[in-house]
Amino acid sequence: MSWNNGGAPSAPGPAGYPTAYPQAGYAQQPFEPLKSFVVTWLLSWFLGSFGVDRFYLGKIGTGVAKLLTGGGFGIWALVDLLIVLCGNQTDKWGRPLEGYQENKTLAWILTLVFGFGGAIVGIILMVMMVSATLVGVSSSYYG
Repeated sequence: MSWNNGGAPSAPGPAGYPTAYPQAGYAQQPFEPLKSFVVTWLLSWFLGSFGVDRFYLGKIGTGVAKLLTGGGFGIWALVDLLIVLCGNQTDKWGRPLEGYQENKTLAWILTLVFGFGGAIVGIILMVMMVSATLVGVSSSYYG
């Protein structure tokens, strides 16, 4: 048995376990698995306005606030999606999301394709509806 810097004895332990006793006064982080980047990205994309991504990360307070404000009227949800895509989102313990490096390119591509694609389709449909309304109004006016 040896002594560590904090004055507590340390002894060899089973594989995968710490070999020293925790020093007094320091909070211990739980041995929870890391949160997934892909799950966080998908939750932020589809359910971000309801704060589900924040609940998943263990950030209950901001999840409730996001839920009650509709994702900050959409702005907070969009900002959170960008934070996740840039790799700056962490769980409640401040740990980075697992799998970011492996999946970031695909996540960016899909977000841009479906985000811009959806916006373009929405604009086209809106123009078509306005055109149809104007044609209907002018034909009934002159007809």
